[in-house]
This record gives sequence, structure tokens and C-alpha cells, in this order.
Amino acid sequence: MKKDALSRREMLRSAALVGTAGLLPAWLLGCGKKELACTDTAGLAAADLTMRTTLGYVDASPEAAKNCGNCMLYKPAAADACGGCQVVKGPINPKGYCKSWATKPA
Repeated sequence: MKKDALSRREMLRSAALVGTAGLLPAWLLGCGKKELACTDTAGLAAADLTMRTTLGYVDASPEAAKNCGNCMLYKPAAADACGGCQVVKGPINPKGYCKSWATKPA
């Protein structure tokens, strides 16, 4: 073995340190925040689940200008909690979307 060459153990240790250091800024910027998930539909009736599916509810809107938070049917809750909807039953993400989206009156 050459004196200048790194051992496999030293190389793996260095790679692990570099990989961990790369994740640190992302964690600090996010401050450990978790995305709000409003997908627990365990208590809903079959008809409500069908309506949710038929209306295409998703937790993240495909269109930035149209989301549950700016829909007139949305019923907001606390800042970091799922809200509700007058049409779609169950937990609703303010960043979500469905086919029933309607502009909030000004």
C-alpha cells in the first residue's frame, strides 16, 4: 500500500462527512418544518371518499393561482392545521386544489 493513498475506511469517513455537511444548510433553512399533510381520511364515509376522488382533491395545487386557501368554499383552521371545505369532506390543505375551486369574492 502506498503511503500517499487513503485507506478505504478514511475515504468512506470523508465521504460521509461531506455528505452530512451538504444536508446541514437545507435543514437550517427549513428549520425542521414539515409540510402540512391533510390526507387522513380514515373517518370519512364511502360517499365522502368518492366525492373527494371525483372532485380530484390534491394536497398541492398544480396551479399557483388556484389553491384552497384562496377558494370561497374553504374553511380555514389554525395557521399550521388542515382546514375544511363546504363541498369536499375531510381535512383540506390550504395549498390544495380540487375541481370545485371558486374565486373568493373581493
